[in-house]
Amino acid sequence: MLFREVVIKTFDDEGYVLENYRLIPSRKIKYICNYFRCYKIEKLTKSILFSKSWINSSSKDVPPPDFHNDRHHIMMEMMKIDDCVNNLNGEHVKNSFERESDILKSGLGKDYKKNHQNDIAIIIHDTSNTDEFNYSSYFDNFVRTINKHSSKIDKYKENFIIFTCSDY
Repeated sequence: MLFREVVIKTFDDEGYVLENYRLIPSRKIKYICNYFRCYKIEKLTKSILFSKSWINSSSKDVPPPDFHNDRHHIMMEMMKIDDCVNNLNGEHVKNSFERESDILKSGLGKDYKKNHQNDIAIIIHDTSNTDEFNYSSYFDNFVRTINKHSSKIDKYKENFIIFTCSDY
């Protein structure tokens, strides 16, 4: 019997996240800042005309940002945010990402990322327990994630300059 060796596609793969983002119709996107700036960013990130100018630097051995576009002087970082509390009654609560990993490991083995390329797995968790999953936790995780990434902007710029200048 022949087995093909593949890596599973999940939203851990920033390139896969970008592919899916590009499929979202513009009418479903809501801007929360200056309309024209947001519109420009949407066009730079989604338009087929600009898609070839994006460089995927999201692999683990490459410093951030996840994507950069030298031609248009813009960077993009992917962030995953969950609506799960970190602790409940002093106990660690597994978030959706940890639960997804456990499910994939139990079904496909602990090396599932190496052994299931091009397979797609989207796991929808039961989030009906409002003690563990709620808007307040989502908001707290959102703020924490944004602050964590925002604190690295100088490093992103430094890495972006290195990428840009290394072409010359």
